[in-house]
Amino acid sequence: MKKNMLGLIMAFIFITFSSCSNDAEIPDEMSETYETPSYVEQEFIDLLKNSLNENNEYEVLKDKVSSKLLTIEELAVIDLDGTLDALISHLEENSRYSSYHQIMLVDADNDGIDDIILYLHSGGSAGFVDLVFYKGAGDGTYTETYSSLFGIYTENAFVQYNGQNYFLLTSVDYNRKVRTGFDLYYFTDGVLVEHVSIQKEPESYVLFEKTVISDEYDALADALSDKAQEIYFNQEIIVGSGEAKLSDEEKQEANEMRKSVQGSTILVKSSWYTGDIDNDGIFEIYSKGMFSPSNNSTYIHLTFDCFKGSQEMNIQMNYGLAIWADDKIPQNLWVESVENKNIICVLSTNGFYDMTVNTKDEIMIDCYYIKDNTYQSVINLRFTPEYKIFTEIYTQDINRDFINDGATDIGKG
Repeated sequence: MKKNMLGLIMAFIFITFSSCSNDAEIPDEMSETYETPSYVEQEFIDLLKNSLNENNEYEVLKDKVSSKLLTIEELAVIDLDGTLDALISHLEENSRYSSYHQIMLVDADNDGIDDIILYLHSGGSAGFVDLVFYKGAGDGTYTETYSSLFGIYTENAFVQYNGQNYFLLTSVDYNRKVRTGFDLYYFTDGVLVEHVSIQKEPESYVLFEKTVISDEYDALADALSDKAQEIYFNQEIIVGSGEAKLSDEEKQEANEMRKSVQGSTILVKSSWYTGDIDNDGIFEIYSKGMFSPSNNSTYIHLTFDCFKGSQEMNIQMNYGLAIWADDKIPQNLWVESVENKNIICVLSTNGFYDMTVNTKDEIMIDCYYIKDNTYQSVINLRFTPEYKIFTEIYTQDINRDFINDGATDIGKG
């Protein structure tokens, strides 16, 4: 596993984080995208873009961290007039049940005076955090000048380039829990004035490996090669030629049957289908869906429940087919008909929780023929991504105030 870029830089525990790109709102003052930055140096943006392209973010940033992490006790020492007593009490209470906070000492708005920046868990399992700016006066006193929801918890630090300090967050894919790039923030006079989002995302996928065991499966392999990218990007459960969706009345009966077997009818975004997946002449019924995460510890994946009559079937236990093996995370499953055979097709990806910037973002399609309680692998396709790196710039209207004014996105806008 590749080194975490900022995890090796900073002496704090990396908290498992949650959004695909995080789709938090951008405040009105910063909702317009600009082509060129007003505050962030273009040279620094280009450096970060190149580091994503070369996969050497750690080497580029390891000597640029400018913020010092403080303990609660150290914060109390530098708070000379006690104006932060309420904050310190809150942090002490918060630390009893959560480690989701960071206290940073840094000249965050580049006026030559150190400020205190608080990056704090705002509650709940989704991992949302607030960023609070306490502007230093240079005499040991601090005044809160900015507070905003900052999406979900990710690796972060202030970094310095050409004498200017910037707040740098790693943006993440909430669905897959992988890093996708950077979000760079510039503060002036204690408030946020510019946000630059630099993202690296797959633009297309190219077939680089293809295995087909016999000519009878060539046509299916070719069709899947052409459709893999579309299936993956659409993120919708598809219906193959060897299966059919149940009617509304049949779905209700299936839900009642599942409730009697499992004691639950909960399945996110699932629908019911029928097909002879094991080629024994008896049609199974099954629900399949796509689980979408809503917290720090889960990721998007396929859900699949299968029944033959009132008996629950498990494709690994019943047929020996382990579709979750070898770090593969199934995303889609469907059944295709090939010369009177029903073939199960599974689209998977990998790299989840890898904490690197899209370095292992392959798509895999594996197809299986199940018969007589065993299976045969008939098609294996592997696709590698071609990436795009893009920048979005959000700049405050300098004629309008921007203090305590809503959420700022920390991912692709």
